[in-house]
Amino acid sequence: MAGDLCEAIALKELVARGYWVFKSGLTHSPIDIIAISPGGKVLMLDVKQEAFRVLKDRKHLGPYRIYRVLTEQQKKLGVRMCYVNLKTEAISFVPRLDEESSS
Repeated sequence: MAGDLCEAIALKELVARGYWVFKSGLTHSPIDIIAISPGGKVLMLDVKQEAFRVLKDRKHLGPYRIYRVLTEQQKKLGVRMCYVNLKTEAISFVPRLDEESSS
């Protein structure tokens, strides 16, 4: 359920940013959402709920983001991670949208 909600929030935000958005109909797919800007930039996204862990040791005081790892197939396709914070409905992309993909 949380995954569907995260995808809905991401869809809403991408549409608000002017993207045409397409959702995968497959349960197990390397891509959850494909978004295309009016200029033709294509984003392939794997949408995940943003999760934080709190560490209480000397090196790490406070929360840090739990990063997911792209599969080899996702890396070859140029998929980006899209993290959704369910509390604030904020989304963030890794790499950021203003950065070129390293693949």
